[in-house]
Formats: sequence, C-alpha cells, structure tokens
Amino acid sequence: MSTLLTSPSAFAPRKEFLINQNTPHQFAFLTFNGAETLRLSNSSPNVIATLRTLFQQHLVYKSYREDPEMGVSEFITADRWWNSKSI
Repeated sequence: MSTLLTSPSAFAPRKEFLINQNTPHQFAFLTFNGAETLRLSNSSPNVIATLRTLFQQHLVYKSYREDPEMGVSEFITADRWWNSKSI
C-alpha cells in the first residue's frame, strides 16, 4: 500500500471550503410603518440629519424619536407626504 505524502505548503483547498475572511457588509433599512411613520435602521447620522432638514423645510415633520441602543430612528410625519407631488 502506498501513501501519498505532500508538503503542507503544496496543499490548496478548493475555494468553496475556504473560510471567508471578508468583513461583513453593513446595511440600512428604510421602512414605512403605518400611514405617517418612517423608520430608519442602521442609518448614518448624516442621512438622519438630511431627512430631518428636508421634512422641516416641507412642513411634513411632526416628531422624531430614536433608540440609539437598537440603532433605530423614527420620523412621525404630518400626513402621507409621499403621495404629494410637491416634494
């Protein structure tokens, strides 16, 4: 019986068996919750500040709340502003 001896440096596993060393992708969600609520998850502070400014300028902003621990921000709007053709 013969044995196959190879040096450890000569072994190259197939790519599908390699452990992925890439960093995980970041994601963000923007959802409409009900008729007047816009919820953002994992959004950058720049996105939140820009939306707040936009909503204030177009008078559709009622209130804002956030949960920094969960990474969630919510805008409560005055009406279904996405149906309006003025924005």
